[in-house]
Amino acid sequence: KKYLETLKKLLKKKNYDLIVTEFTEFYNSRIIKKNNLPLKFNINDVYVYNPGILPSNTAIKKATFIKLKGYNTILPNSSDKIILIDIIKKNLSYFFLKKNLVLRRIHKNQWSNNYYNMLKNNIKFYNYYKSYFIFIVKIRFLIKFLTIYKKFLTK
Repeated sequence: KKYLETLKKLLKKKNYDLIVTEFTEFYNSRIIKKNNLPLKFNINDVYVYNPGILPSNTAIKKATFIKLKGYNTILPNSSDKIILIDIIKKNLSYFFLKKNLVLRRIHKNQWSNNYYNMLKNNIKFYNYYKSYFIFIVKIRFLIKFLTIYKKFLTK
């Protein structure tokens, strides 16, 4: 209920480029899990897994959004995570608010249940960013890809 008010107060205190809040997932009016964000991220971790960045739980300064040229349209299924990657790479300021201010409804037809599309998107993401990956990130990405592929085969 106080999402925008909370972000507005925080932005007045500090001049962050990006603010991310925690969120709660629910299915059929039942809480499934609460997302707990760490305070800082290593970019190598962010390359492999989305730490909990959704369009609905992020607030980005308009000037920063314009500076980053908006959301990445080449990788639309990763555009929220790419905003964080770009902000980290450009050494801009971000803050993870340790408050659950957003509800995320889980449903059967959501994108994260379509493993074929996830595989395609992860291949695109890997090819787009692989020049930035250190060796261990390439290994971790391969493990992630194989995990998704296994889910695809068993579905």
